[in-house]
Amino acid sequence: MSTDTELKFTVRLNKRDYMELWRATPLRFLTWVLFLIGAYYLYWAVRVFLDCGFNEDTFWTLISYAFVAAFALFGAFIFPRLRARVAFRGPVFLEPREYSATESGLHCESRLFDGRYRWPAFTSIKETRRAFLFSVSPAAVLVVPKHCLPTKEDVDRLRTLINKHFQGKKRLQNA
Repeated sequence: MSTDTELKFTVRLNKRDYMELWRATPLRFLTWVLFLIGAYYLYWAVRVFLDCGFNEDTFWTLISYAFVAAFALFGAFIFPRLRARVAFRGPVFLEPREYSATESGLHCESRLFDGRYRWPAFTSIKETRRAFLFSVSPAAVLVVPKHCLPTKEDVDRLRTLINKHFQGKKRLQNA
């Protein structure tokens, strides 16, 4: 049971929630650049093969183009998903956690860890279509998926708490 100034909810992260970190960074555009590089080199590998065939003269050219294309496509599609998969091998990510958002900050508690963050502890707070991302540093982010908040009113209450008490850099959606 929560009061007007306290919002309690349970978070159990999944890989899709973790991918929200990738979608919220400017690096997400790197996916398209890498895809275009991969497609470009794949096109030239096919073009060289069709024009000149496969022989001693074209062997290393085809291998080079194919390697660059495979590396770029791996970076574009597999690397972000591989990071999410590796992160979930640790027990902390699999553990459900109880959050309390109050006027003083955000408190996170689970069977394995406990964390209390006052609002000034965050460097930025970003709201995406699916989650709230609370950045403690460029490398440490708390992900609070919106589907873990019981009602739409609770999403609005969390947004209001952030607007009222967090003075740092924030990018929230308009309700």
